[in-house]
Amino acid sequence: MRLPNLLSLVTLLVASTFASADSVVAASDLSAASFAGANLCPENQDCEELTQQFTVSTPVQIDEIKVVVTNGGLPFDGRGTFNLSLGSALGAGMEIGSGDASMGPPEKFDFTGLDISLPAGTYYLLMTGDDAGWSPAPTLTTSLGSLGPEWACDPTLFGCTTAFGWQTTRLIAAVEIDGTAITPEPSTLALFGTGLLVVVGEVRRRVA
Repeated sequence: MRLPNLLSLVTLLVASTFASADSVVAASDLSAASFAGANLCPENQDCEELTQQFTVSTPVQIDEIKVVVTNGGLPFDGRGTFNLSLGSALGAGMEIGSGDASMGPPEKFDFTGLDISLPAGTYYLLMTGDDAGWSPAPTLTTSLGSLGPEWACDPTLFGCTTAFGWQTTRLIAAVEIDGTAITPEPSTLALFGTGLLVVVGEVRRRVA
């Protein structure tokens, strides 16, 4: 084996060690999302803020977030716009995007092209807007993270800038958070180690 070929093999092994396929970080079953969920504007019209808690077990790079949203009021009443943000505390975060769910039935909104680095920890997807409803769905199990409870806050009561104004809704929101783990997996490290031993053995053989 020539030296350039050895270097090419080492380069390939190193690249495969720290590259990871895009995968689901934390999610509920979007295909089973139901219509009835917590609304941003309940009957008293004091619009709420909703947030879905999630935890990542390893550093990840988020590139896509999907949510299923409905019209929280009467179908076809022309209201249902919302904004989605992501942050590390209840009631705050960076804006992800916005959508219009005024048609009534559950509708999936797909926010792509994101580039958000998250260390391991707990985070919150925040939804605010005009009479939208975040559909609930059964939670799914992933190897990178998990969903916690959904929280709701009525800003006209106690405000939503502190944890005091938030309470759990006993629901799991219809959401899927996709990304890439940015730490090497044990199986990949083992593959890298095996390949490196082959390279070292070949070098020693040629020297001898």
